[in-house]
Amino acid sequence: MNEGSHIKENLKIADEAYPNSLTENEIQLIGKVKQKYCRYRKIGCTGCQYCMPCPSSVDIPSCFRIYNNLHMFGNVDGVNLNYVTWTSGIFSNIDPGFVSQCVQCGQCMEKCPQNLKNT
Repeated sequence: MNEGSHIKENLKIADEAYPNSLTENEIQLIGKVKQKYCRYRKIGCTGCQYCMPCPSSVDIPSCFRIYNNLHMFGNVDGVNLNYVTWTSGIFSNIDPGFVSQCVQCGQCMEKCPQNLKNT
């Protein structure tokens, strides 16, 4: 939302959205979109960051998001650039968070509400 009209539109939609207000066709469409999305998403990470901070400084949610993007969009060059940009700390002035830093301590898996195991 970047304009007052967007806020009004969202408030109107929220005011009219009641439980069980979707039509059967809308529910089926949402189900189809979910199936398609899940077929391309390799790791079920929602980016909640409960796994963070990682004791080895791995940026776990970003690594999973970028990995999923590779499988969804197949743009290897773009994904590689995105990976280096997001996890190197170049632009954020933080320590690098590469997946190669993982020592498999298992702390992230213990904290994960999605119960991601050995990903």
